[in-house]
Amino acid sequence: MVEHRRFGNLLPHVVLLVGVAIVAFPVYLAIIASTHDNAVIANGQMPLYPGSHAIETYWNTIMSGTGRTTREPVGGMILNSLLMALGVVLLLYVKPATRYFEAWQLSRDTRSEVRDLRADNARLRARKRELAQPSRVELEARRMGMARPGERAYVVRGLPR
Repeated sequence: MVEHRRFGNLLPHVVLLVGVAIVAFPVYLAIIASTHDNAVIANGQMPLYPGSHAIETYWNTIMSGTGRTTREPVGGMILNSLLMALGVVLLLYVKPATRYFEAWQLSRDTRSEVRDLRADNARLRARKRELAQPSRVELEARRMGMARPGERAYVVRGLPR
């Protein structure tokens, strides 16, 4: 039995939305904090909207590192990760690409074989039509050295063809 409750599915959706907000809010807060000055973050008065230091902060992190510490710039690490990911993707595509090429080659060879078989079939059908005539059958039998019952077969050698 199907029940039509107007707000019956509302509670699970509200619970899920609250759960997503609880998980996503710290991530949002970290992104917003990365756009503010250290002093604003340290005094606890950080607003919930992006600050004016986003480009400067990300540029310093990616290109020149974090300054006073011994941390390396993130740009080199990002480039390394990108190259490794592209290399893995390339390696993952090698086997399917070779199989695709082999299948393409096989289909080309098969098409050629089918073309040859069709030509043989046409030739054999023409031969079948040709041999359907009784006079042609007798001529072929005589070429093979056969004779009718009661006839005497003679073999003459040395004649030009």
